[in-house]
Amino acid sequence: MLGYEARPGDRPVWVRKDLVTLQCPRSVITPESEAMLVQFGIRKLIGDAVPLLEMDARLAEAMAVLEGEVRKEGASES
Repeated sequence: MLGYEARPGDRPVWVRKDLVTLQCPRSVITPESEAMLVQFGIRKLIGDAVPLLEMDARLAEAMAVLEGEVRKEGASES
């Protein structure tokens, strides 16, 4: 089980590994969150142009969380 207790009428619309959502994840991503995702993707492609310690705290935390998720996903695929 995915840590999800199904109730009558629930219809998961997105499932990945141990995550389940009953609504489209795109509908809850704010423009600020989307910008952080784009910055993360760019950093992965071209490298770390701005050191983590020089970033805004929210952006630095987002980068750390996203990197942690990428590493967890990579480790589970090995």
